[in-house]
Amino acid sequence: MRFYVIVGFALVSRCFAPQDLRLNINTLDLVAAHVAVSRFRLETRAVIFDCYPQIGFVGTVSYRIIRSRCLGHDLIRRINILADYAPFCGTGHKTTQGMGQTQRLRRR
Repeated sequence: MRFYVIVGFALVSRCFAPQDLRLNINTLDLVAAHVAVSRFRLETRAVIFDCYPQIGFVGTVSYRIIRSRCLGHDLIRRINILADYAPFCGTGHKTTQGMGQTQRLRRR
């Protein structure tokens, strides 16, 4: 799942980010190997659209960069830029209909 979240953010950001801030699509395998879900608390919820329910989830997911030396400072900076962009692009399906709202929470 983490791979698809990062890919989604990266693909959407390519439409809006300046070239020097974009995550190179060729590095996504490397990113997927070094970004891990470290904690989650999720529960499913149904949202009723006109004629059908859409199942989604609500909760929190924490990600951790592992073996950060393998990624380097610049790539970690770009991953963090994507995390900051998440509230603007949303996560998953039906983001234009209000689903996929995303908020970045900083660790205290």
